[in-house]
Amino acid sequence: MKRKILAQFEELNELVDSEIKSIASQLLAECQTYDEAVETLNDYYHSNFKLDDYVYSEIHKKMIAQATKK
Repeated sequence: MKRKILAQFEELNELVDSEIKSIASQLLAECQTYDEAVETLNDYYHSNFKLDDYVYSEIHKKMIAQATKK
């Protein structure tokens, strides 16, 4: 039973990481500037989505990493 739960957490972690990277990329691609992308991310943060601060923080970190690569 515990192994099944561990496997589910591992799968969830991989999915969350993948989605974080995808959202960061999309925000940067769809917004005209980095500041606009951050503002859009903040709008989502203050919306009704019940996501942990960690998720928004990780999206922002990925945006910074991707924006500085360009």
